[in-house]
Amino acid sequence: MKIIIALAFSLGVFSENIFGFGGTIVAMSILSFWIDPDNIKDLIFIIFLVTNFSASIITLTSYKKICLKILKSMLLPSFFGLLIGAYFLKIFSSQLILRIFALFILFYGANSLFGKKIWHFPKIVKKFFLFISGLVTGLFGGGGVFAVMAFKESFKNKSQMRATLMAFFVFCNITRGVQYFYQKTFDFSKIMDFWWIFPPIFLAFLIGSKVHIKVSEKFFYQGISILIFLAGISLFIKSFI
Repeated sequence: MKIIIALAFSLGVFSENIFGFGGTIVAMSILSFWIDPDNIKDLIFIIFLVTNFSASIITLTSYKKICLKILKSMLLPSFFGLLIGAYFLKIFSSQLILRIFALFILFYGANSLFGKKIWHFPKIVKKFFLFISGLVTGLFGGGGVFAVMAFKESFKNKSQMRATLMAFFVFCNITRGVQYFYQKTFDFSKIMDFWWIFPPIFLAFLIGSKVHIKVSEKFFYQGISILIFLAGISLFIKSFI
């Protein structure tokens, strides 16, 4: 089982390092099929630590590529969603919410993959997506999909998008981490029980960094569309577990 967990986290970090999001989606997709559903929420805390590790390093090494204008516009709407989502994780089941979100993501992902129409959302809709991004991230992680949906067409290139999203994820993880701690959602002493995960995820981080540099713009955005579609499938299946 340790091999499966290490593989899931490593693939999550690898994907997030290349595409700028999707680490939680990949890890939860794998773990949801192999681990008792009753233990999934316990692993959310570890996923949160691992993906934050990757996001923090990329933010520090790519800070010059961050678009501050976009980043600032993302923080406030997502902040309230983060607080609510983290609280819901403590007291509510997320199955019904997951199904609604998953169907919407599937629709958008399918349109991105198979449709020719490019969606340009008004500001109010983007703020709503950011709120939902915070809500989903607070609940179980993986809310980056909605942030991508809101601002995918606003970034100049893949490097700016990757760096800005990673800075956004650091903000999200710090916010929900503080709330998790104060409402005692998780046992923070469990970190040391997963020490063996960090060597393989660091290797995955290094490989992802090399691959990111060589990925073409076209392939990059195709990859994002595929990740969004897979995220919908993963979340929909997970909502029935």
